[in-house]
Amino acid sequence: MKNKEHLDIDYTIHVEYLQSTKKVLLRRLKERFGPSEGSRLWEEAKHRYEQWCRDLPYIGGRENNQCHSFYDSIICFAYWDVMPQDKKESVEEFTDTVSLIFCKRPFDRGLLKNGRFTSVVRSLPLINCNRRRLLKLLFPLIKLRFRKINKKKAAGEWNNAWGLDFPAEQPRDGIRMRLVGCPVSDFARAHHFEHLMPAMCNPDYEVLRPLGACFIRTTVVAQGYGYCDQTITGDKSDSARHSVIKKDENGFLYSEYTDGRDDHADRTKTG
Repeated sequence: MKNKEHLDIDYTIHVEYLQSTKKVLLRRLKERFGPSEGSRLWEEAKHRYEQWCRDLPYIGGRENNQCHSFYDSIICFAYWDVMPQDKKESVEEFTDTVSLIFCKRPFDRGLLKNGRFTSVVRSLPLINCNRRRLLKLLFPLIKLRFRKINKKKAAGEWNNAWGLDFPAEQPRDGIRMRLVGCPVSDFARAHHFEHLMPAMCNPDYEVLRPLGACFIRTTVVAQGYGYCDQTITGDKSDSARHSVIKKDENGFLYSEYTDGRDDHADRTKTG
């Protein structure tokens, strides 16, 4: 993670957004406001990001392998915030912007471009979440990825960084996880961006589709629940066939099972 922007932030505890994120946001600003005004607004967004970083909680900086899920979200908020009030993106438009950043990232960075990676992956029978062997492989890898985060979070060192635990009762055809804590939701609440949180959360449903995955999430932290209760399964699985995606009154997508199963989620809202 190189400091390419030379921002006025404390690089010992914070990181800057990825250049791929800058590229998307700058392009969107220029398309909406023209090259000159778009570039000016980008500089303003950078300054807004620098200001906000001074008050952001420490979530591990470079040591946290999920740090860009946080910091790239912050620059997205800055991008939206600096737009003129009467010309701001709608929540739907902002969702499209966020999707360009977070949904394409796993497949476009350093790999094949222009959507070709998706078709290549689809053609490889082993890289598909409908194969239980792949899910069995993903399970320990996800645990390993979050092991350090969980340890630091439990010790109170990384504030409200995302933690991850796995309920003892697992579905036969997927991986169920509970994501505890959300610094992006905390930030949105502190800066009155709650109405934009659906744009941050809803694209999660699309991220793993190229791997033949179905994403099921029955509760969302930003909705006021204690954790995001989510399952990754194959898009042809029994769980996928018996789940539907709905939208609540605030615009959040969530999943419901239609076969009467009890997913044991705690549906008590915390705020």
